[in-house]
Amino acid sequence: MSKSRKIIKCAKVFLKYLGLYPLIAPRKTRRFFRTIGDAILKYDTSHVSSQILQCKKIIPYAELDELFPKIKTIPMLIMPGKYPDEGGLTLYELITVCAICKYIKPSKIFEFGTFKGNTTLHLTLNSPDRCEINTLDLPPEIRGDTLFPVEDGPITGMSFSVGEKYQGSSLENKINQLYGDSAPFDYTRFYGSMDLIIIDGNHQYDNVKSDSENAFRMLNPEGIILWHDYTLLPDHRGVIQYLNELSSTLKLIRIADTCFVMSRKGDKIHHDC
Repeated sequence: MSKSRKIIKCAKVFLKYLGLYPLIAPRKTRRFFRTIGDAILKYDTSHVSSQILQCKKIIPYAELDELFPKIKTIPMLIMPGKYPDEGGLTLYELITVCAICKYIKPSKIFEFGTFKGNTTLHLTLNSPDRCEINTLDLPPEIRGDTLFPVEDGPITGMSFSVGEKYQGSSLENKINQLYGDSAPFDYTRFYGSMDLIIIDGNHQYDNVKSDSENAFRMLNPEGIILWHDYTLLPDHRGVIQYLNELSSTLKLIRIADTCFVMSRKGDKIHHDC
């Protein structure tokens, strides 16, 4: 087959999966794009650091209701808005976080990376009344003075107020807004107490590693950690590198149709990379 005919054939396949096919065969469409994504992750190209791809056993996917049986039957509250807001979660990712929150009924939550506070707001709406939500972000005055460099991502230079989405909410009393650099921050008072932790702060490798190690110290024996932004975007390389390394000793699962990777404390495994 000539090169031009191969290109035309490939173009037809992609058009099929970008057109009507997602409506009539959504699961097959998701599998198609997952296969493409996994192939890219496994292919060690010259412009992608071999450190990022050192673990050839790619973190496996699971559907949300495979991880949490009957979770899709649980009602939840979602505020109307534009999704994804720049630098925020997609609508389905927000639904996923809210559904998990409703399912596990946490007493204490910790969030790395408040940003505008939209995820924080939805955690208040979908958690028990007694729940305490701790969320940490940099105050504006130290954004250029952190232990590890901050990646040049989509929110760089953006004008926003930390937590602006939840400010004024009737449930704001459930939120403990913390300010500081997450790497040297003192988490001692939270050790062993968190039911749910969301890591969505600085995506540089050293910071992801530091946040994760502190998260494991804060997690209670039944707790869950969610890492966001396991993607191939250049400013998310540190997330991929750290989680690929971690997957050699800890059972990690990618939640289907999201950029979330999940871990439940105690799910340790051993496999070859």
